[in-house]
Amino acid sequence: MKSSAGRSFLPSTKAKRFLNIREAAPLAGVALSSEEQAAAESAVLENLSTGWWTGAPLGHCDYDTAVFECLHREEWSTGAALYGTAKYCRWVHVDGTPVQNAAFSTPCVITLEGDALKVVDFWVPGDGAYYEMNVSGTFPDEIAETMLDLSSGYYEASQSRLAKASLQQAETLGQSYEALTAQLPLDFLFASGAGGWGTTLTLR
Repeated sequence: MKSSAGRSFLPSTKAKRFLNIREAAPLAGVALSSEEQAAAESAVLENLSTGWWTGAPLGHCDYDTAVFECLHREEWSTGAALYGTAKYCRWVHVDGTPVQNAAFSTPCVITLEGDALKVVDFWVPGDGAYYEMNVSGTFPDEIAETMLDLSSGYYEASQSRLAKASLQQAETLGQSYEALTAQLPLDFLFASGAGGWGTTLTLR
């Protein structure tokens, strides 16, 4: 993997894992195994759900989603680096429908190691003047050029695919959210905020 500046994260010891209902499938580009896709999307969820990209505390959400589109894969004997675009979204559940209230999309490189597909690094480019330099210095040349060329149509097509996949995840999570909250007593719903008040009932 090319080296460059940017923001790189080491994984938390308390990795957040998807429920079985998060059925991962490659969106475009390089096809990943279902295990690799799930590991990549779990890494996106863990590293972007903190909200560092907003510069301010995140508001309430009932559930969140993460999707990853792989464009290039570098493999070695013990692991692989996945180059692509990620999208993280936060949703509130309103009248049985998921409504997006925050989202962030970014190029990223996710490094997996071992048979367990442990995430050992999660890289995203810097912002502002560093963005183009970081993407060009990290992604393969042809992919970087396409990503950075606004006239190529890649950005619009990629965002459309990522948005569609995010909504599909949210609709599935929304069904589980409704089923779960329907089984909880009212005093728990009001105390925990699961009905949309205060804190978030997290489906993970």
